[in-house]
Amino acid sequence: MTNNQIAPEAVPAPQPYAVQPARPASPEKRVRAQLARVTVGVGAYLTFLAFSGQIYSVFIGMMIPAGVVAFMIVQVLIALGLIVLGFSFAPTSAVRRLLAIGLTVGFVILAFVLAVTRLKGSPFGSAGIPISLTVGNVTFMLVVAVTVGWLIVRERNPLALLFVVVAGVIPLAQWNMMLGGIESGITQLVLMFIGILVFVGVAWLGRAVSGPDKH
Repeated sequence: MTNNQIAPEAVPAPQPYAVQPARPASPEKRVRAQLARVTVGVGAYLTFLAFSGQIYSVFIGMMIPAGVVAFMIVQVLIALGLIVLGFSFAPTSAVRRLLAIGLTVGFVILAFVLAVTRLKGSPFGSAGIPISLTVGNVTFMLVVAVTVGWLIVRERNPLALLFVVVAGVIPLAQWNMMLGGIESGITQLVLMFIGILVFVGVAWLGRAVSGPDKH
């Protein structure tokens, strides 16, 4: 008598440690990520503009009309507020959002305080120029902080932070333009475009080494 029964298919053994494919982000999280990207970008641009004007003059004793002072201070608050709002939109944990916000606001304030201190009469001695180009440079510190903050809220691989070293081209470019006697307006324009390229480049490289977005 022929046995017509079909042998059952072998069931694969469970693999608890197998790498699971990343699930695509939900539409809500994608929208929040886009809002964060746009709002942080606009806030960073306005912050750059706010600290490219006469606001330093307010804190070194120059006589400026009260209305102008109020306008400059409100401009700074709005610009930083947009960065805070932008990072708050990011679809990640509250800890990461707060870390990015604190880092950006703290770096900008530190750079501004150091810049004003130097303008009042540098107490830094021979280190005055290096400080004014790096930790006392609002543009440089803003680009570094926003870029690092973005890597944090997008949950990139920690190795992506190594790419932020390219921001060092900002003080180098500024120093060479100062030595070359380039007009300040042209210098600020060049630094702005360098800052944009640094942020976009590092953000892209961070995504490349981290794989698909989790959120």
